[in-house]
Amino acid sequence: MTNLVEFPAGGALKERVAEEVRVLMTRHRIKQADLASVLHVSQGQISARLNGRVEFTVSELEAVARYFGVPASSLLGGAEGGTTPGPGVSMATQRYAHSIAA
Repeated sequence: MTNLVEFPAGGALKERVAEEVRVLMTRHRIKQADLASVLHVSQGQISARLNGRVEFTVSELEAVARYFGVPASSLLGGAEGGTTPGPGVSMATQRYAHSIAA
């Protein structure tokens, strides 16, 4: 049996990815301009991605994952380990909460 991960329909995945990236940026105290430099785009383009107006490309997500040292699948919010977090709670938020509680 294959372990399938269900993703939200429509733009919800785009918003979930943006939330995961925002959480990582906050945790690591990374500014939009810093991430823009890593992805070789403008700060305005990062803002558009983080606000859900533009989708991150696959290559951008791979670069973000490498930069933060996380699996690319974790940026999809819920894909990691085949489990989906509770409603409104991103995987990055859960990991962060767990790390500060330990």
